[in-house]
Amino acid sequence: MQKINIKKVTKEQMLKMLEEALDKQEAAESREAELRGQIGTLTEKLEENEKALEEVTAKFKSADHSAAMLRSRIDEAEKVRDQALEAHGEDMKAIEKAKNESRELAKQLGERMVELKAAEENARKAAVETNSIRAQLSEAEANAKRKEELLCGALNALKKEKAIKEDYHESLKWCMAHPWRNVWRCMKEYFRF
Repeated sequence: MQKINIKKVTKEQMLKMLEEALDKQEAAESREAELRGQIGTLTEKLEENEKALEEVTAKFKSADHSAAMLRSRIDEAEKVRDQALEAHGEDMKAIEKAKNESRELAKQLGERMVELKAAEENARKAAVETNSIRAQLSEAEANAKRKEELLCGALNALKKEKAIKEDYHESLKWCMAHPWRNVWRCMKEYFRF
């Protein structure tokens, strides 16, 4: 006769496995809460960067508008100078004044152009940082989803182990309540359940 070796899982081992599964579940839940905190922080940072981007865009539009106004004033000053040359060839003071205004306006235009370039650079930097934060946010959300899937897997394994344990206890109760319990006890001793 061949002996059948069936692995016996004791009640203590079942409890230990349940405790380990609960510990894993708590660790996964704490990691998920931590990831949710990181997602909130990244979302706030993204909103701040979007506000900064809007401010830089407003400054850019203002500088562009100022530059357009200065260009139109320069054009007007040059027209005035040209008219003064045509109408009053001898009136050098008017010409000199128009030249000075034109130089001053050109200087202001140069300053506005520098401000415009700085605003464009700030807008580019804000856009790059916003894209970086969006990437971090999507990565954090993917990590949170992965943790949630692992948690569901652990819970399913826990449910299966619990069902096996309950089935084993039901079978044992049935055997012990059976009229032939002495036969079952002998079989248990023989097969070492």
